[in-house]
Amino acid sequence: MAALACIFVAGCRGPAAAPPQNSPVTVRLDALLPLHPAWADVHELDILIAHTAGLVSPAQNAAASPVPLPEAPMPPPLNAGTNPLTSRPPSVDSVTRAAASRLNRLRDSLKTRVDRVVERERKQRMEKVDADVAAKKADLQAAAVSAPIESVLSEADRRELRRLQFREIAFESQVAALLPPARGEAETNLKEVRRQIAAIEAKAPKPGEELQAKVQQQVDEYRKTRVAAMEQELAARRAALTAETTQRLDPYRRRLASQIELPPAPSLAGKRAGPVTAGPMVSPAQVASAAKAANPAAPLPTGVALASLRDQRERLVRTISDEVRTRVLAVAAARRWTVSFAPRAGYIDVTDRVASALRSELEGVAAGAGNSK
Repeated sequence: MAALACIFVAGCRGPAAAPPQNSPVTVRLDALLPLHPAWADVHELDILIAHTAGLVSPAQNAAASPVPLPEAPMPPPLNAGTNPLTSRPPSVDSVTRAAASRLNRLRDSLKTRVDRVVERERKQRMEKVDADVAAKKADLQAAAVSAPIESVLSEADRRELRRLQFREIAFESQVAALLPPARGEAETNLKEVRRQIAAIEAKAPKPGEELQAKVQQQVDEYRKTRVAAMEQELAARRAALTAETTQRLDPYRRRLASQIELPPAPSLAGKRAGPVTAGPMVSPAQVASAAKAANPAAPLPTGVALASLRDQRERLVRTISDEVRTRVLAVAAARRWTVSFAPRAGYIDVTDRVASALRSELEGVAAGAGNSK
């Protein structure tokens, strides 16, 4: 009965409970690496490394059983002269002709644009000068004829003109204040007074030709001053536009100059290549021995292949280790464990439990990759 009880108790006991949260655990990373789908590639590399390590290099095979090979006879040395060099480099003009032509066309186009802009501004400014000159002439003529009329009239005409001016003021006041029909009579009287004033003012002498010539001289001097100032401003404007044009053309000119400033070609006059010198022919065996002496530590082809395979295996194992470590840390973070990948006292070994969790996860990744292919 006791034995049956022990068997019953042992059979009913389940797997060990998972460590509680915030527990320190340890995981053996090397035991989890074979779970990764890419570990099959590591196994294949191990097979290739073992196969390559067992191969015999060609140098060892030749040293073990040297087989002398016959050497073909060498042809006689050549002793023929060469033709003189007749080729010439292209001329500077042929190289830069197209670029210089485009640059000249661009320069002419920009110059035409500058001339067009300046002429347009000259026309606009000249219209303003003509208007100012006309206003100046009107002002001068008004000033010339604005002398008091009383100063050129007789005494009787001056007294009559003053009397009529007072009556004009009175009638203007009546026109402004009265209503029809009285306003009509005031307007008639105002017109009559103004007609009499105009008749008296007409008796004053008109400005003579001398005064007109003086006014015209002042107008001409004013026009000359304005035109000179305008031309000075236009010259400054043209200089600014020309400087802008030069600035735009400078990069192209420098580039063209860099193409033109070629090194002088060597003179070929009087030069002729000499005949080929006949030297001793070198056999393949001498070439091989010279190459071996120049680089005695050169790796054998088998050694190169073996080193390449081992390097590939090391990089693949490193990649698998990084990915498995990342997944283990994710499992530990989900369960709030403190993980150590090295055995430590007091740490619970959860390698098997983590392996069961990673196995299903990695199998799902491998299945997804297969379906995508």
